[in-house]
Amino acid sequence: MRRKDQTLAEKGLDVWFALETYEMTLLKRYDVTVLVACDRDYLPLVRKLNALGGAVMVLGWDFV
Repeated sequence: MRRKDQTLAEKGLDVWFALETYEMTLLKRYDVTVLVACDRDYLPLVRKLNALGGAVMVLGWDFV
C-alpha cells in the first residue's frame, strides 16, 4: 500500500488492523492478541480489547 503520502497509507492500514482485531476479539476468535509496536498508537485498541475481556500482550521498544 504505497501512496505519495506514506503517513496516510500507514494510518489506513493501522485503522483496518485495529478494526479487524477488535472484531475477531469480539467474536471470541482470539485467546490472546499479541501486538508488536514501537509507539503508542495501539493504546486505545488495547483498552477496548481489555474491556471485551480479551488478553493482550504488547512487545514494544523505544530507540533513542
